[in-house]
Amino acid sequence: MHKLFYILFFVAYQLLQLLVLPFVVLYLVFRRLKGKSIGSLKQRCGFVPTVTHKNKGLWIHAVSVGEVAAIEYLVDHYKQKHPHNPCYLTTGTAGGLQTASRMRADYISLLPFDFLLPMLIAFMRIRPQKIILVEAEMWPNLLMLAYLFKIPVILLNGRINQASAQKRKYMGFLYHLCSKIFALTTADAQHFEQFGIPSASLHVTGDIKAWNIAQKKAALESAGWRSMALDMPYPILLAGSVHPGECDTVLQAYMQARRTIPSLKLILVPRHFTWMNELHKKCSAHAYTLSCWNEQTPLTITPQGLQDALFKALDTNDCLVVQRLGVLFFLYSYASVYYLGGTFVPIGGHNMLEPAIWALPCVSGPHLHKCAAIAPELRAAGGLLIANTPNELGSHLVAYLATKKYIPTGLANYDILKQKAHNVDPVIHTIIE
Repeated sequence: MHKLFYILFFVAYQLLQLLVLPFVVLYLVFRRLKGKSIGSLKQRCGFVPTVTHKNKGLWIHAVSVGEVAAIEYLVDHYKQKHPHNPCYLTTGTAGGLQTASRMRADYISLLPFDFLLPMLIAFMRIRPQKIILVEAEMWPNLLMLAYLFKIPVILLNGRINQASAQKRKYMGFLYHLCSKIFALTTADAQHFEQFGIPSASLHVTGDIKAWNIAQKKAALESAGWRSMALDMPYPILLAGSVHPGECDTVLQAYMQARRTIPSLKLILVPRHFTWMNELHKKCSAHAYTLSCWNEQTPLTITPQGLQDALFKALDTNDCLVVQRLGVLFFLYSYASVYYLGGTFVPIGGHNMLEPAIWALPCVSGPHLHKCAAIAPELRAAGGLLIANTPNELGSHLVAYLATKKYIPTGLANYDILKQKAHNVDPVIHTIIE
């Protein structure tokens, strides 16, 4: 697009922000009075940590926990290749910031408000050589300043669904400020093409989360982890990221499956821990004996240590409830089938990539819109069975477990994930180089 158009938009955007600034201030005061945090006001105003490295480096912005976790091994590989160049990671939420604190980035911060002065101060402090935006983080002042300072911007895992494409069609010109767009799917790339993005700047590369998860599992395998479902004396249904509105459905399906497979055990990992009393009552109401892990439960996170803890919890109980962060990824290796939480409630499903990389087949409810990029492929390979009722969900569990069909279908899921990770690998190395 013509430079004059961007200049006019830039000026108009600043005028509009001046008009809304009093309302933004009132909103922030209201949040503070309600006890809701916005994080560090100093960082939000642009006073982020200043880069002290002599060299310029990479600025990555990812909004929340999922997006930040997805670039963990991108950060690792970048620092391995360029140990003397700074890697600066900004995030939009407190949860994302907490996740970022466990990574190898040299500097972490909240993203400043997208007003001209805060963003300008941040640019002066970060001094990026290149910027990576993850998924859908398109902030006009950030993009315009990068354009003015001639800093290349890469959009990684770019996605636009049909609904957001309609909302963004009037702002689609902002995508032209990206030097490269790596789209999540072909459908996403088609939406970018509708915004006039030239084919030379647009590439369909798949999901960086698949690559990141494959890297994470490979690191665990080097430490001795492997799929141990066949080493367990009983099959295990692992229900992850479960919400209150679907708990009864999972318990009913489990009860039905146990009529055919009496030895079946259940591990429940709720998405949030605020409803634990309700969860315990529901399990008790179904006459299940129950064990629980929480933050105080002594656990040794090694292959043998976790297996011993599972024996202790499940040998004399039907169910294990896990009220503890950071354990789910390790539990996949002991399960036979995975129930995808958030699919019998209109959440849209959570992480389907992680169980797939552990060669687990999935059962789910009908709400899968957040997993639209991968669910059809797993379903076509037989590694995903979708139910509309608790009885149908129970039947799917039996279909996988009664004849050990979960083994080949799980391996099919694994093959799909490995291929997706393989497709993304050259993109990551191109960015790092």
